[in-house]
Amino acid sequence: MHRTIQMKLRSWRWWGEQAAHIAIGGVIAAGISAIVFAIPSQVALIAVVAQFAGSTAGVVREILQNWGDDFCDNDTVDSNFDSLAFTIGAALVAIPVAVFA
Repeated sequence: MHRTIQMKLRSWRWWGEQAAHIAIGGVIAAGISAIVFAIPSQVALIAVVAQFAGSTAGVVREILQNWGDDFCDNDTVDSNFDSLAFTIGAALVAIPVAVFA
């Protein structure tokens, strides 16, 4: 059964998946941000790259997950939420790196 976004928003499992996406985006950005300690003069650039890497990982994951599916079957709103969650996770790491490193 196809679940609408309204049904998903009421589901604790769906919110758990979003939390996992946020965590993964943050982990990716943190991995990239670790370079700050190797190249301290490029903090802002590294924060931007970390944000881009976390966001891009979310988009790539959604494309791979939905590859070959019928376009009518894809829940694009859910895919957008998933990609946004990766971006939020990356921002939660990249912004403090840019500000405090």
